[in-house]
Amino acid sequence: MLPDEPLVPAQPASAPAASSQDAEHLKLLAIFHFVYAGLIALGGCCGGVYFVMGVMMALGQMNGNDRPEDTEMIGRVMSSVSALAIVIIWSIAILVAVAGRRILQRRNRNYCIVLAGLMCLNVPVGTALGVFTLYVLVRPSVKALFDLPEPAEGPRQRRRPGAGDTPGVGESLQD
Repeated sequence: MLPDEPLVPAQPASAPAASSQDAEHLKLLAIFHFVYAGLIALGGCCGGVYFVMGVMMALGQMNGNDRPEDTEMIGRVMSSVSALAIVIIWSIAILVAVAGRRILQRRNRNYCIVLAGLMCLNVPVGTALGVFTLYVLVRPSVKALFDLPEPAEGPRQRRRPGAGDTPGVGESLQD
């Protein structure tokens, strides 16, 4: 049996209108991401102490035992591991800062959600920021803010030489 009425697909529910509170929350999240990225980068600088110590040991400046070859090998390993740790930590700081920039620009919501989930692994500050970021970004009204099309940039307006205070190349003020 066929129904008498044709099946009409259900209309998607419209997203709630974004409020000024959503915009304020996004701005605060972006600021907190920038601050957190700075703290991560500052923490990465602490590895510089171990890097310097490792280089000094590798160069033989810290020989305190009878076997300097062991000290040099330990110094090379220590400086290599600390340099790798610094690069990884600074890379994480850059990723968090990029997420803050994306939140501010209201672009790449999925990137921000994935990074917020990964930040939850960094206890306690990363967990708090990650949870609050997820809480804000999954709201339908905030999702609507990220789904807005970007304003199309028109052609750049070129100033006419006579329109400004200074003359153009090859022109005088009397023209």
